[in-house]
Amino acid sequence: MPLIRRPRQYTLLSFIMLLAIPIFILNVWVMQKGVLAKVLHPESYFWMGIEAGWVFVTIFWLLKAKWRGFWSVLVLSGVLLGVNMHYLVATKNYALAFYALFLLIVSGIYCLHLYRSLSESYYHPGQRWFEGQPIFLPRIEAELQTGGKSIPARVSRLGLEGCYAFVNPAVALGLDKVDTIELKLGELCLGCAVESVSRSKDGTGRGLRFLATSADQHKDIRDFLDRVRSSGYVA
Repeated sequence: MPLIRRPRQYTLLSFIMLLAIPIFILNVWVMQKGVLAKVLHPESYFWMGIEAGWVFVTIFWLLKAKWRGFWSVLVLSGVLLGVNMHYLVATKNYALAFYALFLLIVSGIYCLHLYRSLSESYYHPGQRWFEGQPIFLPRIEAELQTGGKSIPARVSRLGLEGCYAFVNPAVALGLDKVDTIELKLGELCLGCAVESVSRSKDGTGRGLRFLATSADQHKDIRDFLDRVRSSGYVA
């Protein structure tokens, strides 16, 4: 799933992961009970280097909107919490109990935001590795506007922030930029400006993020999505 463009909010969310490095250094300081000589020990540098490398690899995956980035954050958080609890029992350093609680709260909030961001419809087409095509939402008609042309499309995923639309392979090569999308479900219509965020490996699909410019347009998107859900389709 190659990315075309990353939303600014998601890029910022990915780079927030850099804060894990000073948090880990502070964690080492708490473990060593504030003894600077122990914090600056070569063994401490070794573990700091391991953690920093882990963080940079995780950020690399996150910037590509890979789920392995989310699981890497989850595993790193679990390892740090486990190590803190181990040192708490072994050294009776009760400051680690408060630090472990701090880590649990911070990592929990971050993982929740990350999970919600990676679950957005415009990142993944809903197509499993063994499927030639995803399962399209029935009865929903879609039309993409690009360069003054209208291109029929089918929608595989739909959410409040965007959707994933597929076009005929014959016109996919000319689908460089999508300006707007029009969705129809019966007599209900939704038109909205969009930006391309990702594309499918075969180039026929586009992950499109809605660019709602007003509160009324946000309401229109919610109403359309509620109608889709009430019709028995999973968005």
